[in-house]
Amino acid sequence: PRPLAHLLNAVFWDSQRFWRFAMGPASIKDHHNGWNGNLRHSVAVAEHARDLGSGNPLVNVPLLIAAGLLHDAGKADEYRFNQTWGRFHLSDRGELIGHRDTLIEWLAVARENLRDGLPEDLYLSLLHIVNAAKAPAWVGLREPRCLEAEILSLADRLSGTEDIHERYAPADGQSGFGDFNPRNGRRCYVTSRVERS
Repeated sequence: PRPLAHLLNAVFWDSQRFWRFAMGPASIKDHHNGWNGNLRHSVAVAEHARDLGSGNPLVNVPLLIAAGLLHDAGKADEYRFNQTWGRFHLSDRGELIGHRDTLIEWLAVARENLRDGLPEDLYLSLLHIVNAAKAPAWVGLREPRCLEAEILSLADRLSGTEDIHERYAPADGQSGFGDFNPRNGRRCYVTSRVERS
């Protein structure tokens, strides 16, 4: 829908911000940790979320897709590439504020600058979907209250796990155990395929 498309465009209107979003990693040492990782991860999350939410009358699928594309947008300013070290590292903003709060700032400014603003209920829902998380109450995060927030969380984890499995799977598409993943301390396993008759 037009209000969501306008909001998405407003967040990424700054070409340098969009370049950093599209070129940077989704993490430094975990899933999608190389060049273009954040864009690949965000698109995968939006696609998984769309697939999980489609056909459910309780789910606003366009809002879910927008949330999937935006959920890690703040990582455009969370990581910087250091030419000397030859790798990405956390920026000062990344260390002190983080990508979630950065995204909230950007969404607030984008919404303020739109002539055809996003209705309040959709705006609050979008903020909730991209920020809700299961965490101890003292952290201050809100538990997911809508199905879209639950679905986004599932799609986010699925995308990250897929990337790790692809990276550490057995060579040449074989089944069985793959390489050892030092981040989680175990090897992934790929099951053999059964041919359809």
